[in-house]
Amino acid sequence: MSTTDTPTTTHVDTERATKESPFGGPIAHGQLTLSLIVPMWSEVLTVDSVTMTVNYGLNKVRFTTPVPSGSRIRLNAALKGFEALPEGEAQIIVEGVIELGGSERPAVVVEAIYRMFE
Repeated sequence: MSTTDTPTTTHVDTERATKESPFGGPIAHGQLTLSLIVPMWSEVLTVDSVTMTVNYGLNKVRFTTPVPSGSRIRLNAALKGFEALPEGEAQIIVEGVIELGGSERPAVVVEAIYRMFE
């Protein structure tokens, strides 16, 4: 299939999304919204003694509300668990909620695991 034959999706085609989707217009892809945790996370928690933090994985992800194009979101997070590991490493489990401006329901609910290295 050539790129000209590739069907567009309602995520990026404004006209089609307005006509065909149940959301009335284009929405952000759930994976895009989830990926925004990375830059927002650095605004929630900074550990000065850590030289590197890596995303170790996700225990749970739920996309509970679509994010219309142009929406404002923010991350609300809470530490759920901490485990000291050998050689100065640590693992934390964070409960995160990506809140959607103007909505009572969150856009994403996630339980993320991070590894931190000294």
